[in-house]
Amino acid sequence: MKREKRTILILLAEIAILLFFFILCSLSLYLYGHFSYSEKRAYEISWGISLPDQIKLVNNKNTKSFHGDGFRHTLYQIDQMEDLEGFEAEKREEIEEFCIEIVNDLAVEAKYCPDFTEKYVWKKYVKHDNDILVIIYFPEKKEFHLFQKTM
Repeated sequence: MKREKRTILILLAEIAILLFFFILCSLSLYLYGHFSYSEKRAYEISWGISLPDQIKLVNNKNTKSFHGDGFRHTLYQIDQMEDLEGFEAEKREEIEEFCIEIVNDLAVEAKYCPDFTEKYVWKKYVKHDNDILVIIYFPEKKEFHLFQKTM
């Protein structure tokens, strides 16, 4: 009888220890993901690009989708843009229309929308033939916009 109780107690202790470690590991992974995630990092991982370290998130809005498809607009404030390699200085109507389509679809507040009457530089990325990322930097306002369309 004592032996059976002892065996049951040992078994319960082993189950409790395993359960404790499972909960501890799950909580650790959740907290790591929660505190290490940022919009900046998501863009860098998704697009294989490097964004400036000194940017400050001002606004982010995206389509709520289970598959991650849809539109996303993110606005950052940046004091000085150092590396403009690969950015185009010539204004393009198709780029402006693409960005306007996204902010209209997301119903972005006017104060966070780009002002295309201002001088800007832009860069476009395309992957999988239909996923598009457009980065626009407005030096006068020190605004750094990212417009993403994924299908």
